[in-house]
Amino acid sequence: MSFDEEWGKARADATARMQLASADDGSGRSEPGTSAADLSVSSQQLKGIGHEGYELYVGLSTHGKHASKTSDSAASSLKADGFATGQALAKAVDTWNSQVSTLTDACARIQTHLEGSGEAHHEHEKDVVASLSVSKIDKHFR
Repeated sequence: MSFDEEWGKARADATARMQLASADDGSGRSEPGTSAADLSVSSQQLKGIGHEGYELYVGLSTHGKHASKTSDSAASSLKADGFATGQALAKAVDTWNSQVSTLTDACARIQTHLEGSGEAHHEHEKDVVASLSVSKIDKHFR
């Protein structure tokens, strides 16, 4: 089998795996109970995902920078000895540290947002329910 044939088969297989399990009829409606979609999420689920974000944050903060000191030292030694590799290594270390910092910041934002989203949504729901009391709903039908 040639590369092109093998590549074509791999693409066809991937396309088949990526097909949606079902599609609507174009009307935008679906029959109740026919969809396996579940767009609800609980506060506990959000907190759990937020906790995973926190764990990733802690792990990245610890392990993402464990080689910084030795890498900086190696870069300094190489630069002092006149090797261009020293400057390249220093730039790589700076880039790595910047990316780790960006990723840990993102993990912290995700954790904070997810842990607070469920509670904020719950409070919003309580406000909506309170504002749409039975008497107010009944008023709209008169």
